[in-house]
Amino acid sequence: MQLNRVPSVVRRLRRHEILFWLILLPFTIWGFRNTVSNGILYQLDHGKFHGDFSSALFNVGWIQAGCRWPEEVLSGATDVTSYGIFVRGIELIYGPFFTLLQYLLVDNTCPPYSLVSTPLFNPDTLLVVVTGINLILISVCIVAIVRFLYSTDLVDSHPISHIAIVCTLWLLDSHLGYSISVAAIPEILELLLILCGLLLITRPTRSSQTISGVLIALSALVKLVPAIFLPLLFFRRSHTWHRVTGFCATVGIVTISIFLGLGLSFSKAFDQKFGVPGELALTPMTHPEFRSLTSSIFRIINIDLESRGANIVTVSCVSIIGVMSFLAIGYTVLLRRRTSHSRGSTEPGLVLLIGLYISLLPLINIAHRHTYLFLIPTYILTFYAGNKLFRGISRIGILSSGCVLYLWISQSLVSSLLSRLGIRIPSILHEESLPNLGFSLLFVIMIYLYEKQKESSESHFTYLDSS
Repeated sequence: MQLNRVPSVVRRLRRHEILFWLILLPFTIWGFRNTVSNGILYQLDHGKFHGDFSSALFNVGWIQAGCRWPEEVLSGATDVTSYGIFVRGIELIYGPFFTLLQYLLVDNTCPPYSLVSTPLFNPDTLLVVVTGINLILISVCIVAIVRFLYSTDLVDSHPISHIAIVCTLWLLDSHLGYSISVAAIPEILELLLILCGLLLITRPTRSSQTISGVLIALSALVKLVPAIFLPLLFFRRSHTWHRVTGFCATVGIVTISIFLGLGLSFSKAFDQKFGVPGELALTPMTHPEFRSLTSSIFRIINIDLESRGANIVTVSCVSIIGVMSFLAIGYTVLLRRRTSHSRGSTEPGLVLLIGLYISLLPLINIAHRHTYLFLIPTYILTFYAGNKLFRGISRIGILSSGCVLYLWISQSLVSSLLSRLGIRIPSILHEESLPNLGFSLLFVIMIYLYEKQKESSESHFTYLDSS
């Protein structure tokens, strides 16, 4: 009887697999077509992959650099050979690596009363090369995400199907194509370093823990914001010293080496690294280029930037993000206490904590459209953690909420459907910070439900033992 059931089980499994691919592949193909068309082909003919990265790299005036000339030049001397000293501007907020890149690729000179920035390579050609590198980095990111899912026991079979799911979710996200179109290599490199660091942090060996700290540090040296993962290095007692040492040593060695090599001022760099981004983050900006939570709220309610209400909105948004950050740190402390005697690293709470930290990246950032590239791990972890860690109504609620938030923030599917129906796309659909905040809240709820579920399960086993 049992032998007769085997072929029927195999047939059912095959039918499920065929159905899976029939549903997934059309979305994969459609997303791939849109990403290649908008992110690569159109840019090869028109934009040449220019964007914030190329502007900051080649257009020094865009980053508020300047010159300091000798007194004789300023007092009216006519010696045209008296060149001034180039003073670096706020490109330091991009981090030491970007500063070094700008130094290597652009020749900045200061003839009298002018600043001349001459690219040492053809910008168009360089950006095509950068785009090629970006495509490689994106491919490695996909592999790192899938490896992370396996390392945390969220998946256990059929790696091709999981790779297909990750690829499809990312290809359907309009921010991937946009990031490729503007050669957003700082963000893509940051994401890869973060993913590899988080992958290694789940492994028990000392070398993996040390390298995880190094990779998180390198991501923070590309831009500052990934430093929010620093508390995560303390999530359990074992190998804390290795993680923190890897982080601190990398930051110290790289920063000191580059700054001494380029003759930069540490005091000025510190002020630009923390002061300028802080001012920009707190300054209300309604220009569509800025996609932060504060900017979105200002655009939606159309409030006067000089009014008292504007201050209330700004403080409220900063407070919300601050509370979310403190919740992440608080849960990190809780996990550290729980795993104080454990060498393992597959605590499911860690997966939810990582999802919360990653969801905070665009919220804390001075967000632009390509900043939301960081959220691909958030989508993936919502789907797999919600499916693996929860059951019943909790599972349905989490997956349904995640689906709605994903359709909102990824934009492409909803925008395409509304366009084909001739319906005007509402402006709120393009405010990515709102569903981004929704994902952060969803992970907080998931953590709460998981802890209640864990507490209930432990109480049940305690009751059985006492019986």
